[in-house]
Amino acid sequence: MKKTDKEVKNKKSTKVVKEDKSKKVSKTTNSKNKKKTKEKYSSNETFFLCGMFTLLGILLGVTFCYCRVNYLDNSDTKLREIISTYNSIVKNSVSKVDKDELADAAISGMVNSLDDPYSNFLDKKETKSFNDSLSGYYEGIGITIMQDEKTKQVKIIAVLDKSPAERAGILKDDILVSIDNKIATAGNATDLANYISKCKDKTITIKVNRNNKELTFKLKRDKIEMVSVESTTYDAIGYININNFALNTGKQFNKKLNKLKKDNIKSLIIDVRNNPGGHLGQVQTIAEPFFKRNTVLYKIDTGTNIQNVKTSKNDKMNIPVVVLINENSASASEILAAAFKDNYKNVTLVGKYTYGKGTIQKEVKLSSGSSIKYTTQKWLTPKGEWFDHDSNKTLKPDVEVDYCKDEKCVEDMQLEKAKEILKKSS
Repeated sequence: MKKTDKEVKNKKSTKVVKEDKSKKVSKTTNSKNKKKTKEKYSSNETFFLCGMFTLLGILLGVTFCYCRVNYLDNSDTKLREIISTYNSIVKNSVSKVDKDELADAAISGMVNSLDDPYSNFLDKKETKSFNDSLSGYYEGIGITIMQDEKTKQVKIIAVLDKSPAERAGILKDDILVSIDNKIATAGNATDLANYISKCKDKTITIKVNRNNKELTFKLKRDKIEMVSVESTTYDAIGYININNFALNTGKQFNKKLNKLKKDNIKSLIIDVRNNPGGHLGQVQTIAEPFFKRNTVLYKIDTGTNIQNVKTSKNDKMNIPVVVLINENSASASEILAAAFKDNYKNVTLVGKYTYGKGTIQKEVKLSSGSSIKYTTQKWLTPKGEWFDHDSNKTLKPDVEVDYCKDEKCVEDMQLEKAKEILKKSS
């Protein structure tokens, strides 16, 4: 909108008035500006004010601490008893007391009193081991060893890709002779494996026997990615095994799935038997390619509300799928299987009833390096069902099959049933 001539005129007159006033002020203050400007506060006044503010801060801090301690003393008598007991034992016990062990025992006792099999206390070593297993990485050289039942020799049964062992030239089926001069004998395969994982030295010397020739390798321990997903094909049937849900499991799964797609598979077996679970977030990453956007994969019951965990992509595979489950499939394994059961049209669950772990734990790290885990939430299937081992509420297979016919377990009957179902559907 254009301004009127009257508005423009008023604006100009206002500007003139302001300029006149500023000129008057400058005339009256011109003589004062020639004089030395007086400081707002003298040095003594500044010092006094700083002292006053410092004293005020101290008084406020003391008051806050006193109120905090007084609050604990007056309201939390049990906490005072714990502290008092700890101090009394440390001060008066006739035997030498390890303060760390005493504190750990107190924390462990509190967690154990919850009467929850999934809530526990982990010391420093257990915490590191637990976090390493779920991180998807570990410090080592990249070999798996096992004692041969027939020859009683310790053999290298697997060598991880891109590991120090592979780079050095160690091969699968090499017979282990020694590790850092520790002779490999019948019965000590586990001890040798533990030695590699806990060895503080970066360099490890390994001797192996290959075709009756002894070879020596010097390896440097390195950060190695754990393999939690393996795959293969049975004709046009793809097979993916997930042994746990680490932070990199979803990435590994999708890499294997994409490779199977290139092999033109017509159907897929997802095997989560004997999988104890892990990071729930990996379920979403694994399930994304099979469902359209906003499909509910599972629900979280916080006690006050229900939260839906949904897919975010718009992928959707239509091939027939069999999910293999058994009595040791728990937590994230059950969530993944239930997500398929409730949402995927062409899916069959084969095996045995699952374990039934329908709770979620929170890990709290302590300053000592140890940690505690305790149950904070429940998870529900997309249809709102909750699984509980103690109540025998578990995921039911569509086709119940035992692992094998006899004690010898020559054939994996559950896997064979899965192949049979998929051959008929394709």
